[in-house]
Amino acid sequence: MAEDPAKRYLIPTPIRRGYEFFSGWGIPEVAVALAGFLVGSVWFLLGGLVEMSVALRLVGFVALLAIGAFLALPPPQGDPLYRRIVAGWRFTHTPHRYRYDWGRSDWDD
Repeated sequence: MAEDPAKRYLIPTPIRRGYEFFSGWGIPEVAVALAGFLVGSVWFLLGGLVEMSVALRLVGFVALLAIGAFLALPPPQGDPLYRRIVAGWRFTHTPHRYRYDWGRSDWDD
């Protein structure tokens, strides 16, 4: 049985405005992952100055690199974790107006 073309629904996909290196990996996501790499590198170099063992320095480097990549990793649907954290921070630091009905009783009778 042939499908009627008029009954097909076209569901639009969200379109990002920026350049993407890979699917979901744009310039901001690469910058967050790169920041994790840089912080891990600084940890590795500063650990050498205080004579920390190489194994502990490598664990710190890999952990900080993984945190940066995890923050920038885009889930299948939705925003990466760093964008959700920024949106939550902005929401908590903006004034809110809670409307209260003064004519309504607080007790359900």
